[in-house]
This record gives sequence, C-alpha cells and structure tokens, in this order.
Amino acid sequence: MEADWISSSETGALVNSTAILPRMCITGMSGLVGSILEKHLKQRFRLLAINRRNNLPGVPTIRADISSSAGLAEAMRGVRVVIHLAASSFPPNAGSTLINTNVTGTYNILEASVEAGVKQFIFASSLSTIAGHYPALRPEIEARGSWPKEELRALVSNLSPRPDSVYGASKIWGETLCRLYHDQHRMGCVAIRLGGLFRNNLPDPNASDGWIKWCSHADLFASIDQALDITEDGGFAILNAITGGGPTDLIGPR
Repeated sequence: MEADWISSSETGALVNSTAILPRMCITGMSGLVGSILEKHLKQRFRLLAINRRNNLPGVPTIRADISSSAGLAEAMRGVRVVIHLAASSFPPNAGSTLINTNVTGTYNILEASVEAGVKQFIFASSLSTIAGHYPALRPEIEARGSWPKEELRALVSNLSPRPDSVYGASKIWGETLCRLYHDQHRMGCVAIRLGGLFRNNLPDPNASDGWIKWCSHADLFASIDQALDITEDGGFAILNAITGGGPTDLIGPR
C-alpha cells in the first residue's frame, strides 16, 4: 500500500511552530500506548504518526500498512527517532496476522529507518517474550506478597526468552532484529518489554496476578526516557518496563 500523507492547516502550523525540535516518528500511535505517550513527548519532539487506519488530531499522520515497505523510507526522511509500537496482539496465536505485522512489519520499519538515516530506534516489545516462565515462577512470586520494582525487574531480566504465544515469539524476533541492526548499521536500538498498560493507570482488575505484569504510566515514561538516552549514545539494550508492588495495587494507583 502506498503511504498516504495527511495534511491540514492545523498540522502545518504545528510543524512550523516547532521546527527547531527533532522529529520523532511513532508507528501505531493511535493505539493505547501511543495515546499515553503523546503528552509526554510532544513538547520535546515534532511528532509524526504512521497508522494503518486512524488520523490523529494535531499530529501529522501517514496512513500505511507496514506489512508493505512502499513509501515508508520516504515518509521517514528527516526523522531522528522512531518508536515502533504498531503490532497485532490478538488472537495471540493467529500466526498469519501476527507474522505480517509483527515480523514483516518490524523488518520493513527497520529497513526504512536505515534507508532514511534514522539515528535512534525504540521497539515496543512485551513481557510475553518471557511469560512462558511464569507458571513455574508464580508460586515464588505470590509467596512474597509484594515485590519492589527493582527486585522484580532483576528477576525477569535474568530470564531467557520463553514466549507464551506466537505473539511473544514475534516480539523475540523484533528484539533479535534490533540487535542485528544495531550491530550492522550502528543505529542506537532499545527494546522495551512492556508490562500491561491500562488507560486508568491501574493493574488488570480481572487478573489476580495483574500487578505482577503491570506497567504504570510513570514507568512507561521513565523507560522511554532511558531508551532515548541509550540510543542517543548509539547503544543497545533490552529494558523491562514493569512496576512491581503487590496485590493491594489492584485497588489504587502507584
């Protein structure tokens, strides 16, 4: 599909008024994570969205299907930072849909980033990359009752990749591809394994262990800022965006 540039007098004024800021492209920005990140980033970057369907008010939007590479590199000319959020997650074992978006799509976005001269690439991965370990770990985690953030992150950081679904496996592919593109093209790349995010900034109330996999909005922002610092220096890392806490966090913000 050819990329379709969506412009208006409103978005044109926005770009002109922020011309001194570096440009950041966010794929899948119309989703939940993108909508949460917009307010955090829009004062520091000129934002550009790549979405399959939706246009965003006040944000220049390119409508494109990332399973096709057509027009992506051209759209990214002048972009310094890419945050790649676009992904299919449900059903978590729908192979063909997940492969088209999460495997081919991630490859296309990375290729376009290299061609366009992007310096910093941040990939939205998932705790599903290690969630295959959870059944064995659950007794230990629940016995503790409460886990400070850094201790829980240290625990999951030492786990080898073990997906719980085709979705998780597709995210492992994305992480590995980021490592390759960092090594071969010297582009700063960070993969962030996101915990569960919700608009109300609370853990999943329908899961008794929702707090184990939860990421607060504040920890999302902190992980993005850390990734920006790492990639600005041309580095590579895999970060775990997880908040920690305990079952009481299911009833109140953190």
